[in-house]
Amino acid sequence: MVLQVSAARMSNTGGLSHKMPVVPEELLSTLRQEVFALQNRRKELLARLEETNTSLVEVQTLLTRKTSQAHTVQNLLAPVSRLPDEVLLAIFEEAVRSQEQGQVTRTEIAISYTSHHWRQVTVNAPRLWNSLCIRAEVPIAMLQIYLSRSANIPLTIEFRERETAWPGADKRSMAHLGSALDAILPSVTRWRRIVVLHRSYPYFTHVFRELRKVAPLKMLQSISMKSPGVCGPCPLLLGDSAPALESLEVEDMPLPPPVTQTFDAARYSVAGLTTLRLRSIDKFSSDVKRPRNLWTTYKLWPGESQ
Repeated sequence: MVLQVSAARMSNTGGLSHKMPVVPEELLSTLRQEVFALQNRRKELLARLEETNTSLVEVQTLLTRKTSQAHTVQNLLAPVSRLPDEVLLAIFEEAVRSQEQGQVTRTEIAISYTSHHWRQVTVNAPRLWNSLCIRAEVPIAMLQIYLSRSANIPLTIEFRERETAWPGADKRSMAHLGSALDAILPSVTRWRRIVVLHRSYPYFTHVFRELRKVAPLKMLQSISMKSPGVCGPCPLLLGDSAPALESLEVEDMPLPPPVTQTFDAARYSVAGLTTLRLRSIDKFSSDVKRPRNLWTTYKLWPGESQ
């Protein structure tokens, strides 16, 4: 039935036809007016948004400044802020002096970031920055900061291993050591104490080989060494490399027979040595023989009892 009706309609019209709808011109005019109105509305909203963003930046800047002022006032009201700078500095120096040796997070750095006032006190106190730690975790730029802030006072230089093991540690440590030495050797005339705590034989020997090149270290008074498996005397003790040396500390370092059996004081910078500390290792690996004797005081001062 449906097909018959459709066929009848097609026969009456002579086939398919498509009649275009009639659209009044007023509709187009109305749509154009609405588009124009919406465009203007968008421009107004964008202008408001830009104004709001500008206001937001101004408010954020003001908020930051007021927050900083509030913290400053709060710090000024704290009892510790009533202490004179001299007392405050004495406290800081004690905190720095009592911190664990070789720790990566340094107390003086933490103090300098506490407040603006504390930072001014610390960065202008050379004694807080006179100990440099050479290890792979410490950036070269940080060493340069210490050298700058320590002014011209004597320095303690520590060469230490990285706290945690990691792949390629020896190679990277040696690369870092080379860059570190380039940065700190110009200050060698200020070195008063050297500490070397490193188990790598190439690292240990490279340190002292480079120091021998810039010897004599006329201000050097103390050397402390701990390097299990490294045999032989410290090269920096040879000749007149450290004429002012007063203290020598050796730990966990087996010495070869020529050193342990005979000691030619004329070959070493020990004329002014007053303190000698020797600590033997408790356990030796199978390939390291325990020395029969370590250096003893009577070998340094034959006229005195052991």
